[in-house]
Amino acid sequence: MITILNTGMGNPESVRNMLRAISLQARLSETAEDIAAASALILPGVGKFDKGMEALNTLNLIPAIQMHVDSGKPLLGICLGAQMLMQGSEEGRRPGLSLIKGRVKRFDIKEIAPDLKVPHMGWNRVTPARPSPLFDGLDVDGEDAMRFYHVHSY
Repeated sequence: MITILNTGMGNPESVRNMLRAISLQARLSETAEDIAAASALILPGVGKFDKGMEALNTLNLIPAIQMHVDSGKPLLGICLGAQMLMQGSEEGRRPGLSLIKGRVKRFDIKEIAPDLKVPHMGWNRVTPARPSPLFDGLDVDGEDAMRFYHVHSY
């Protein structure tokens, strides 16, 4: 069963609705037991980095997330959830999950692309850097290549 973490922040029900639209079942949860039983885990989120990490800490989910990843099972971070996979963020002071090496930095594009706006908002084509099960069955090269809506500053 796919488990979507419900930390009280963001849009977990929207993620579950999208999974239903593609005929996948998922449950919302905020327990370590459900994380341990999950075949895959999704960490969504909208908000500030420190608040997101505080929510994971308060719910005592950090060790369970680490065990899930160490077992080789997939974890997908969306929006703030993706940022929390890093070691930290210049937006906050708390450490991240440290599942990906590096720190989240705010876009600073004034010198290289002064006509672009931050936050970046809009539909963009996404081209994977390497094969991934996330993109299986999706058009990655043609006219109808994958497009995703982005709203982000980091």
